Amino acid sequence: MLERHLSYNSSMLLAESEEDAGRAFVFRPGKTFMRRFEVNPEKFSVAYEAGRADCAARMPALVSFLDSATDAPALRGAAVDAGMRASLGMRPVADGQKAAGGR
Repeated sequence: MLERHLSYNSSMLLAESEEDAGRAFVFRPGKTFMRRFEVNPEKFSVAYEAGRADCAARMPALVSFLDSATDAPALRGAAVDAGMRASLGMRPVADGQKAAGGR
């Protein structure tokens, strides 16, 4: 527990470097609404709705990232099926075309 912050900071640096290199898509909260030990349910609700709005605003960038990452090692073997593609607003894959994240 005494060195937890070192592991956390290292993970944050790794996520940032992978994102900068185009190998990861990272969601981060746009605004902090709560303290570490929040008990107010209203604040949870506000934070949840803000997170949903942030996600919706970043969805086109995520879809673009997934579409461009067809050969990304992290996505190999992780099939993005037609239902998932539709829910993400991704274009359908034609027969014979390799899907983003497909095998």
